[in-house]
Amino acid sequence: MENLKCKTCGADLSISPDKNFATCKYCGGTYKLNEDLNVNIKLDDNVKDVIDNGMSIVGNTSKTMAKIMIVPFIIFIIFFVIIAFTIFKSINSSSTTEKDDFEIRSTTSELEMYSGTKDKIFVENALNAVIKNNKKNQDYLITVIYEDFNTTNTNDISEIKSSLENKKYEIILDYDGKYVNKLTIK
Repeated sequence: MENLKCKTCGADLSISPDKNFATCKYCGGTYKLNEDLNVNIKLDDNVKDVIDNGMSIVGNTSKTMAKIMIVPFIIFIIFFVIIAFTIFKSINSSSTTEKDDFEIRSTTSELEMYSGTKDKIFVENALNAVIKNNKKNQDYLITVIYEDFNTTNTNDISEIKSSLENKKYEIILDYDGKYVNKLTIK
């Protein structure tokens, strides 16, 4: 029998038990042997996997194609998530603006019914509406002016409310265009 050599590195080849293949123990090259134990063709790793694992070439190609196709799919998913998040954020921020606008309009409407000469209870209710607005709408605070106070601070407004006597007060509203931005008590 002839000593078979690896065409890649020149090392001796180990012949498989079925005598159909030879493998180089140094570089891993695999060769198909013909009937006379002569080296016929060198097999690449994919063909070697097919022979060793009994897989079909189509199955191996499908796995490779699946690996190639997963990258664009992942990119598509990431792109879709970014677009969906952007749309959601846009819808959410516009609804928040509309909600804030509605609350400011509601407060303004409520305060308008307290405008004029009113008893202590009406002034307290007006101040409660201002406190509620100033807690919810940090971007749109209503200033309260009473005696030495000129404030948007809810604690100061509560102090004004508790200092009121049981008598009539004049409530004057000032607007910044369309909303009440100042409530003066005299």
